Amino acid sequence: MEGWLSLEALAESPYLIRSRAGGGTARTGPFPSWARTSPSMPSPSRLWEYVTGVHFHRGVVGVAPRPTPATVEEVVADARRVLIVEGVNDYENLGALFRNASAFGVDAVILDPTTADPLYRRSTRVSLGHVLRVPFALGRQGFAVLVGAEGPGLSVAAMTAATHRIRIPMTEGTDSVNVATAAAIALAALYERHS
Repeated sequence: MEGWLSLEALAESPYLIRSRAGGGTARTGPFPSWARTSPSMPSPSRLWEYVTGVHFHRGVVGVAPRPTPATVEEVVADARRVLIVEGVNDYENLGALFRNASAFGVDAVILDPTTADPLYRRSTRVSLGHVLRVPFALGRQGFAVLVGAEGPGLSVAAMTAATHRIRIPMTEGTDSVNVATAAAIALAALYERHS
């Protein structure tokens, strides 16, 4: 996990913080109790970049063991709103989808096997930690808002299985909006209609 918001979500989740590295460079206010008690490895950001292989500038990183993956049946058992994600391989788009899912009352997210890892550091950071709050599972389910990768879009199988196809009205000459934006528009409409 990367960044204070992701680690705060991690501390509130069932995941166990194994350790963290970093300090207060992006932190305002007092450190939360979990940050004072979790194992810490303070070090200069140059060392973090060397160890992780990425340019690190979010103040803190954390490590947690992966949980046993939930099943589709478990995450949709009591769900009223489900978002199905197919073939989205951009970690930032995936994080934004989880952030939108949380904002618009989605109860579960189902990821097809070709979708990127939602627990990758960039996904958790962009989601503001909501990937740790919105239940998700790998698989397919028969009811939901279904979104696909921006280039190829939804597969023929997904389009065939859909009961409704929705187009977002846009100004002439606009090719498309980002997949997370399209999902937010659809989820907001559903949220307003069923709240």
